[in-house]
Amino acid sequence: LYDGQTDLWQRLHEVTLTLARMVGKTAEGERLLAGLDRDLASMQGRLPADLPPLLVVQFIDERHVRVFGRHSLFEAVMQRLGLRNGWQGETNAWGFAVASLEQLMALPQARLVVVDPIPVGVSERLQEPGLWQQLPQVRAAAVLHLPAVWSFGGVLAARRFAVQLSTALQQDGQSGEGLQ
Repeated sequence: LYDGQTDLWQRLHEVTLTLARMVGKTAEGERLLAGLDRDLASMQGRLPADLPPLLVVQFIDERHVRVFGRHSLFEAVMQRLGLRNGWQGETNAWGFAVASLEQLMALPQARLVVVDPIPVGVSERLQEPGLWQQLPQVRAAAVLHLPAVWSFGGVLAARRFAVQLSTALQQDGQSGEGLQ
């Protein structure tokens, strides 16, 4: 699925339909994709207006994250939800780059979205005074925290991420507070 060259969303559709044909479930594959596209459009319509760009990250350690951009499943979903990605830097074939927290300081306008899992011990270290606590997004309580989603998955992972992200953004928009 991931090669860094072709449009990931198109490739997800092609692979899903190929697998469906191989197991004699072409109609089911087509329904799955049509339902996903319909649901994404519905989720997009329920999102708050004028959302800032999002930085979707997964922690590697207390000072480094994988930040997802071009060619990632997370960006493909965000595009379908009408959301902007705050990471415009280079990415690998899997659609992520390794970034330091210092690099995130340069993107104060972007909303942080942390996707689980967080490595053992990192949550505790992030509570201590340090760089994480100094990030503008953290100081403003503008960090969304999502349950684990397989970032290198297919259409089912895409659906899970879309549901988790849109739900968090809707709840956040209603409460007016960032989730920690």
